[in-house]
Amino acid sequence: MDNKSINVILAVVIAMTVVTASIPTPVFSQVVNEQGKTLRIGYFPNINHAQAVIGLGRGDFQKALGDNVEVTTLIFNAGPAAIEALFANQIDVAYIGPNPAINGYVQSNGEALRIISGAASGGAVLVVRNDSGINSPQD
Repeated sequence: MDNKSINVILAVVIAMTVVTASIPTPVFSQVVNEQGKTLRIGYFPNINHAQAVIGLGRGDFQKALGDNVEVTTLIFNAGPAAIEALFANQIDVAYIGPNPAINGYVQSNGEALRIISGAASGGAVLVVRNDSGINSPQD
């Protein structure tokens, strides 16, 4: 991949991140994985990912999803590990920073990941596997 292609990809991803940063924290009203029973959320237990920490702690995700969907979590301490977990189908969604999101997008030639929402200005974005069926926070 030449520098021009990488620059175009980075510009698109950065533009998407800026645009989606104004979208409120996602509400997973209808998110389900292929089994329809479990949503596996990856996140970092720190202030940059407060939306996940607070939402999980207060039960907001479970309330939004209802009793038919089990919410499970996996804690990460680095973005590359969360990207690898998405690639390996170990989690369905992850709150990650912009650099790991860009790296994962480039590594997969834009095929494996989709940024569906900004979660914190300059902090984290919500990323899903491309084959998850999740296309927006409303999904």
